Amino acid sequence: MGWNFVLARGALAALALLSCGLWSAQAESLPWRITKTEWSSTDEQGFGAFVRAIAESGCKTTVECMRGPGNPYRTSDSGALQFHADCAKWVYMLRAYYASKHGLPFSYVDKISGEGEDIRFSKASNLALSRHDLVDGGKGIAADAALKNIHAQVWSATYRMNPAAESPVVQDFYSPKLQPGSIRAGTAIYDTNGHVVIVYDVTADGRVLYMDAHPDESVTRSAYGPQFPPSTAALGGGFKNFRPLKLVGAVRQPDGSYRGGHIVLARNEEIADYSLEQYHGTLGSGDGSDARFDFGDGPLDIFGYLRARLTDAPVRHPSTQIRTIVDRDQ
Repeated sequence: MGWNFVLARGALAALALLSCGLWSAQAESLPWRITKTEWSSTDEQGFGAFVRAIAESGCKTTVECMRGPGNPYRTSDSGALQFHADCAKWVYMLRAYYASKHGLPFSYVDKISGEGEDIRFSKASNLALSRHDLVDGGKGIAADAALKNIHAQVWSATYRMNPAAESPVVQDFYSPKLQPGSIRAGTAIYDTNGHVVIVYDVTADGRVLYMDAHPDESVTRSAYGPQFPPSTAALGGGFKNFRPLKLVGAVRQPDGSYRGGHIVLARNEEIADYSLEQYHGTLGSGDGSDARFDFGDGPLDIFGYLRARLTDAPVRHPSTQIRTIVDRDQ
């Protein structure tokens, strides 16, 4: 089959959003002013804490999550922002929303291509064709409109990319090393069967806890395990961190905000914890389900290895002594 370019999806999705009343004609939130040129480690920790607070609030739908006590920024939102989202959009919108509240730069892939009838499930890697930088032209960025556009332009097919690929444009995520600090609150996990979740905590005994949204906008929580089949690198399943980025060429204004410029994303070789370890293992062979990992006491699959790497208390043999929780809701 040939390459089917996704050109009209954003426009069709935007019409669908308007038809279901996602954004009404009420007053919008305050303009998004860029006051930082890049995300610091403190910003990343803050984003993780934000995701954790939402998850631990017990909210049941995406709208309830953003309007409830778990969201400390809810009082600054307009009535127009209702935050309807499914799994793939939920991850992006949480990130962009947090960025808008902290003056952080943001950019995302807004057009992709893939092979086959439905590129959410293509047998080959999808490609990132273009990006959209959120840049202040002088009046601030309309936060509600920016979130609306992100909602219309990202979907689970956006995650289905070989993490080694950096062209035609750099993708939004990178593949992190399986280690403490790299797998953290704010990390996304992509299931190549068409689901995306976001990590909200890593427990002392090495469990990776996540929350996820669904097509009916319900929000659930569970723990990482074999319900996420190991993926080949080509399809890009598994753990994904948002790629470091920097606003360059902007002019700092008297009020401390930045006007103009463009966003540059870090290349794989520039990211300290970039690694394809989750696909190929630590023993240097295999891909996906064939990958094997060594924790000093024999080969393990990715589930036993990750639990052992992330736990505070070392165990003798993770493959037999560590139980992976599997209570997937769907």
